[in-house]
Amino acid sequence: MPTRSTTLRARPVAIGLGVVFTLGLVVGVVTFTGRDQGPVVHEPSTSAWPVHIVLTVLALAWIAVGVATRGRQRWLTPVNPVGVPIGIRIRLLAGLPLRTDAARMAIVAMMLLVIAFATFRGGQQIIGGLDPHFTANAWGGPTYLGALYCHYLDLGLMIAVAGVILNLELPRYVLATQQAPGGRDDH
Repeated sequence: MPTRSTTLRARPVAIGLGVVFTLGLVVGVVTFTGRDQGPVVHEPSTSAWPVHIVLTVLALAWIAVGVATRGRQRWLTPVNPVGVPIGIRIRLLAGLPLRTDAARMAIVAMMLLVIAFATFRGGQQIIGGLDPHFTANAWGGPTYLGALYCHYLDLGLMIAVAGVILNLELPRYVLATQQAPGGRDDH
């Protein structure tokens, strides 16, 4: 069980992603209120449903393997991007000398940017997607729910892949009070 001290140290990660999501919502509102009033023209070849059906099957297979192995495959398990352990692991990395882990720090920074971008885009899609011009030729379009499904699937996979890379790159820590059954200490 995380202590109050570790929870306070990790809270900026969750708060930061909450702020980024909220900024996405605001940009979505601005996009929606400034929408084009002209006719909506849909080009059926832009919907990308076949690709997203394949991505859905792959995502479900990934989840099934994760459940079957109970998350013991580190290369397959994404880190929780808003959990207490990621905040601690980022702080551990930040505490290392830059000259010894510059490449690792660059990779972690890129993956955190991917997660931040996906979080922002997820917020933007909620309100901005109400504009028919926003979804007319989007993946999953022309409907709001279709575009939302395809975009959230893409964003979820982006976050999951970035989470796996973070899980591999961030320093590990093992505290008996935080280690889950089965030996996982990174969720």
